[in-house]
Amino acid sequence: MTTHRRAFRGVPEVLGAARAWLRRLLDGHPCADDAKLIVSELAANAIRHTASGDQTGTFHVALPSPTTKAVRAPCGFSAPGPTASTVVDSPSPLRLPTVSRSVAITTAGR
Repeated sequence: MTTHRRAFRGVPEVLGAARAWLRRLLDGHPCADDAKLIVSELAANAIRHTASGDQTGTFHVALPSPTTKAVRAPCGFSAPGPTASTVVDSPSPLRLPTVSRSVAITTAGR
């Protein structure tokens, strides 16, 4: 199976370009809107919380090519198309993941 891959600069302004690229690949697929939302959220998190958001950072999106056989689709029903999409952020030895505590009014990290 072919996998479509593309790298994007790690700035918020390119999130629309990532969604447009995915929209072209998934044209007519019943889970296209879900996939665009998921990739947009993962890419935004990569930009905000990892080295992907640094001055020279990037994030990468990978999407298996749609097939003609029915597979379990990411939106939860059988449909022709990809089984998953992936966003890979840029690792940084300077910013390791940390556990943070949330409270009822926390707006991020839940």
